[in-house]
Parts: sequence; C-alpha cells; structure tokens
Amino acid sequence: MIPRSTLQGFVEAEQKYTWWRSDWINSPSQMRRRKSKPLLQRRRRRDALELVNTVGDYSSPQSAFKLIHTIYTTLYQLLFFFQVHNYFKLTMRVSTFLTTALAATPVIAYPGMKNTFAEIRSRADVDGNGADDGDSNELIGDLITLDDSKLTAVGSSVKKLLTGFDNPESDDAYPTVGRSGTLAPKGSAACAADTCCIWKYIANDLQGTFRGRSGRCTDFARAAVRLGFHDAGGWSKGTGNLGGADGSIILASEEIARGENHGLEEIVAQTQVWFDRYKQFGIGMADLIQFSATVATVVCPLGPRIRTYVGRKDSSVPAPLNLLPPVTGSADFLIELFENKTIKPHGLTALIGAHTTSQQRFVDPSRAGDPQDSTPGVWDVKFYKETLGSAPARVFKFASDVVLAKDSRISSEFQAFAGQGGQSHWNQDYAREYIRLSLLGVFNINDLTECTKALPPRTGSTFTAPDQAVLDKWLATKDRLNNIADQLRNGGDINGMVASVMSWLKGVFHFRCIENIVRCFRITSPGGLAPDWKRSQVRILARA
Repeated sequence: MIPRSTLQGFVEAEQKYTWWRSDWINSPSQMRRRKSKPLLQRRRRRDALELVNTVGDYSSPQSAFKLIHTIYTTLYQLLFFFQVHNYFKLTMRVSTFLTTALAATPVIAYPGMKNTFAEIRSRADVDGNGADDGDSNELIGDLITLDDSKLTAVGSSVKKLLTGFDNPESDDAYPTVGRSGTLAPKGSAACAADTCCIWKYIANDLQGTFRGRSGRCTDFARAAVRLGFHDAGGWSKGTGNLGGADGSIILASEEIARGENHGLEEIVAQTQVWFDRYKQFGIGMADLIQFSATVATVVCPLGPRIRTYVGRKDSSVPAPLNLLPPVTGSADFLIELFENKTIKPHGLTALIGAHTTSQQRFVDPSRAGDPQDSTPGVWDVKFYKETLGSAPARVFKFASDVVLAKDSRISSEFQAFAGQGGQSHWNQDYAREYIRLSLLGVFNINDLTECTKALPPRTGSTFTAPDQAVLDKWLATKDRLNNIADQLRNGGDINGMVASVMSWLKGVFHFRCIENIVRCFRITSPGGLAPDWKRSQVRILARA
C-alpha cells in the first residue's frame, strides 16, 4: 500500500505549478477515485507504449500502478494546455519534480516499478527518432565503434549519459570516518589501490582555493571551469585523435599563448603547482584539468555535482587552431562550431550558462571586473533571466550570448532555464553536456574510472550572499570601483571593505548625503567644495 503521505506530497507538488487548475485534484482520495480514459487513446503518447509494456495493464488494482497512472494523466493534462511543441521540456520538468518527491518515500514494491521510474526520468522521444532534435545524443570517442557486449560498467554508463539517459549528477561520496570504505591515508597502500583516493585529497586542496569568505566561488574557480572548456574544446569531428581533453593547453606551451586563452595564465600556473604536488601519485594533467572544473562547479553555490571520470591520456601536441568560440560570434557560426563538436543547440544553451559566475576583464578592459549577471560567483539562472531581459547597469552582456538568446534554435531552452524550475533543469542539462565536453577527443572512455565520490558535497539548494544588499547598490552604478570588483573576484565579503572606506572618508569630510555608495556626493568641507568636485570624490573612493 502506498503511504498516504506520498499521495499527499504529489498533490501538493502539483499545486506549486502555476499552470495547474487549483481545483483539478483536491485530495488523495479524489485522486484515487478519479477515472480516466485509456492512455493509449491519447494522441502524442508514444512513450505510453513503453509504460504499458513495462508495468502491465494499468487497470490493475495495485496501488503502485494507480500512482503511475495518475502521473501520466497529470502529464497529459499539462500537454493539453501547452500542446505538442513544448512536450519534451514540460515532461522532463514535471517528471523530474515528481520523481524527486517520490524518492523520499519507502520503496514501492511492484513488478517493473524500477524500470518505469527510469523511463519517467529519461528524456522523452517526441519525434520517434530517439531524442529531441535540439539535444546532443551523438556518441563520441571509442564508444562509436564498441559493441555493447564489449562495454565496461563505465563505458555503458557514459553511453547512456551521452544518449540522454541516466542521471548526469550524483551524490556518491566516501563514507564518513568510522564506517567501512572510508578514505585511506594519503600515500598508503590502501589509497594507492583505490584510484579515486588521491583525487579526494586533491579535491580537498582545490576547494579551499575555489571558495571565498562570502561563500561565493572565486576567480580561480571560474578560471578552472574556463580552462576545462578550453582544453576540451580544441577538438571537432574533423580533427580525429588531435586535440580535446588531453591536457595540451598546459603541456603544449604555445596553446596558452594564443589570444583565445588570454586570462587563463594564472589558473594554468596554479594547476601546474597542483600537478607538481600530486604527480608522484600517478595523476595526469588532462584529468586534473577536468577534475578541477567539476570541483569548481560544485563549490560554486547551487552548482551541480557532475559525474566525473579519470584515466585520460595526456598529450603535449597543441590543439588545432580556431576551434574555440569568440564572444562576438554570430548565432549561426557558434551553433555550427559546437555541432561539429557533437554539441547541439540545447547543449550549447546549457554550457554558456557558466557565464553566470563570471566577471569579464579582457572583452572590454574599460569595464574590467563587471559581472555577467547580478550574482557573480553564484551558479544560478540569473544569467538567463538578465540576458533575456533587463539587468543592473554594471552587468556586462556578451554579444554572443545576446544573439544566441534570440536565435530560434536556442531561445525556447534559454527561456526554460530562466523560468520556473529552471535551476534544476539547467543543472541537469549542464551536467550532461559537460560530461560530453570533458570527453571530447578521448578514445579510451571504456577504460576510464568514475571518481564522482571524490568531489566535495553540494553547497545546498539555496544561497544568499551576506553582502548582497551592498552588491546590489554597486551593480546599479557604472562608476569605476576596481577595489570592489577585485574583492568580488576573490569571493570576498564587500560589507567590511565598504564600511572601512566610508569610515576613512568620514574622517576627512563632512557628508551631507551618501547614497548607493557613490551616486550622491553633495560634500561640504570647512573650506567648502563646488558641486563639480563629485568626480574627484569618486577617484578618492576608488583609491581607498
């Protein structure tokens, strides 16, 4: 028997979606009594065939099946309102929410139930071709030619992830101290026997550099994600075994000297320090670059915990030229560039969301330090919302992001990430696409080892920076206060910094008005100051 709390939770979950009619289902008892026509008579319900094959006749009196019946009836009602073209996104958004709610309840014992929930979680086949047209589902590396019978557990899992199935996020972790399977001491025989052991020590080292005092992630974290992109992104279908996630961005010195990699010099130097510290334990540079990127992502507040693999082959041969995206590229150019890397428009939409944490320095040096959304250092969907709509004055929008957001192949997914439920939707899509990106140019995927358990834990489902109120005031201006920008880049708390600056200034001048930190500067001193002294005051504040 399904616990009443399970059904009640399902009802409450439904009511959180604004598009639901409030009187559609009022109680668990009404949900049990409600009748419905056979699902197979509903149009656009191809996946119902798989449901019936897996579970059996839905008229069965089993309580477990009644719940499945209700879930699919719910999905049909949603489709009735939104029609066929939004079917895939809607199905995934709702099914992810429903299965999450059900996961907290006791295991439901019914034949085929495990397979049924797997089907609900997996992507829907809208057009009958295996996946939605905008989603990346192409195999890469050695998985293209390997028969399923030759796949290892990792090879089989990665193949599912690449084709749109299985969960790209995981909370698998080493047990706490005192329990079986805990982390062995570094340098011990037991640690050497566990491929992932040393990576846990590396993760512990990295996260101290990636998290600032404010709780936001630092510039090193953002740069680590970018470094992972740039190493793996130097590959396309035409380059064969050349380029990709092979460590060449560091191992081939000429790569970092390229203009497209400008700004990565500091993280390259730091990654080399980490590599020198741990290379005695047999780690590779390619793995360290990609591992650092996934550690940085989960350290950033709200970031996904991406399934992570090690065992790539290093290369000191530089990647081919002109395979990385420019920030001024047209939508057609960028979409074609990424499709040549097996990344479809929806995948591209998810990947560019990494700009949510960033602060540009080199696209427009006159605005160095300006963020790409109003919450720099936080892995949220403000980037999508503010790229589409209005944003504070200091937010700097990349031209390429703006043109992509308006493109018909991108815009619906962009809006979905910006909308209700967008955070979990984006995290899932980003995690799936980053797994693909991190394995471009890797031709031994079947031999890799999954080390997701070495990653730090998630930071939580909500986050508010302690200095957000001050940050909002700074974002509302365009006056140059580089000391604040630098503090934000380091993940620092700007509350204390602004307070100390104001205290110093008050010891020099009598203030009649200070608003928004710099916007109102009607200042009087014993000798009197003219109103046009405002800009000089801004320069004093910038130097403090």
